[in-house]
Amino acid sequence: MMRAIGFGLAALVFFIGNAVSAEKSADDIVRKAHESFKTAKTAEEIKSIEMWCIANLGTLSFPERNRLMTQSVKLMDANKIEEANELIKRVKTLEELDSNLGKLACKPR
Repeated sequence: MMRAIGFGLAALVFFIGNAVSAEKSADDIVRKAHESFKTAKTAEEIKSIEMWCIANLGTLSFPERNRLMTQSVKLMDANKIEEANELIKRVKTLEELDSNLGKLACKPR
């Protein structure tokens, strides 16, 4: 059961990560968001731009998170739970860093 869940999670991360354009850079995303803020007229539009920016910045770390999750599944299969948990903690740290970057960079100036 755990193995099936792990593979399902790894597959989901892989497919989402590959669906995202790898040609974007953080600078491009933030620049586009700030250009959009200039024309936003309502609080809803601003919030929407912020959410778009945060989500897109988060996609930049998908390949690394995918690699870590895939490795953690392999470790779980080998019954190396502690090592797998360490990799999952690294994934969580990457997600927190993405979130923090988004909160700082994706605000109107």
